[in-house]
Amino acid sequence: MEEDFDFEEPHPDVPIPFLPLPADFDSSSFQDWKLLSQKIESWLVSAVPVHSQQWTWGHDTFWLAFVAAHPSFPGGPWPMWNSNIPLEGEFIEGWINDGGGLQGPAVSGKMSIRQCIWAEFSRHVALFHPSFATV
Repeated sequence: MEEDFDFEEPHPDVPIPFLPLPADFDSSSFQDWKLLSQKIESWLVSAVPVHSQQWTWGHDTFWLAFVAAHPSFPGGPWPMWNSNIPLEGEFIEGWINDGGGLQGPAVSGKMSIRQCIWAEFSRHVALFHPSFATV
């Protein structure tokens, strides 16, 4: 028996209010990532249909921003997030299991965890916001 997932097509009328990022967004700033993750969380749970491509994209975008704000997650202190956003997906599951691959040589004196996440975030955001410019 073949499963039918009934995945909705993208909703171009669902705006992405946290993009583009403010011109003064600092990818090395805890506060900027924290504010961004809160904006994504609010948008995701209040405006995005759960069975849409935007939800999947937004869900992963949230976890990238959340971990950039709290790179010691799941250790150390971190705030609760909306329970409607599950702790699942390639990035967050990889992060919990092995630091998302960001604990090895890529993160040395030259690149911080936030810089590595910024690079991944930039690639990911460009999927739904092609004009997103990486720095």
